[in-house]
Amino acid sequence: SSQAHAHPLGPRTSASSPPPPPLRLRIAMDSEEPMESDGTPTPDREDQRILERLIAQQKEECPHIFKELQTCGRKEGHWIWWVCPTEMPGLCDPIESYVTRETVPGLFGEGTGEEEWRKVLELICDLLEEKGMDVLPEIDHGRIHYFIKFWKGLDDFPDWMSSCIQRFDKFDWPPR
Repeated sequence: SSQAHAHPLGPRTSASSPPPPPLRLRIAMDSEEPMESDGTPTPDREDQRILERLIAQQKEECPHIFKELQTCGRKEGHWIWWVCPTEMPGLCDPIESYVTRETVPGLFGEGTGEEEWRKVLELICDLLEEKGMDVLPEIDHGRIHYFIKFWKGLDDFPDWMSSCIQRFDKFDWPPR
């Protein structure tokens, strides 16, 4: 005797049943993204707040980082995120800093930590060229890989930064 059993996923449709209507997704898009006078998108408020935190951290920490690098000849502390910022916050970054293509210009010029930051990046490059990649712990090598990748995709920053990116890029930094 054949007994009808309910299908565990609900009733089956017969071959003659019409298919369910297609799902329609509606994507809401702003008709006009805010733009700067040069045509680049305006950074959103959260990105701007994060940028300001990063700049404050660079101003505060870069002089100490510079001394550490001079004294130890290698990175000892936990600060790579503030010196090699990318679009992704570091997993252990206490301020969860990041930059975007739109916020990068805010890292340079008056009121920033540019001079202190520059000294640190240039000293890291000097140490790398003198001693090799071991001046930065292996755990930071992936960060450096993505730092180079992100910054090579940009073109509106000072020559000193371009030089640092080129110097970092002479080494084979693994993605992780």
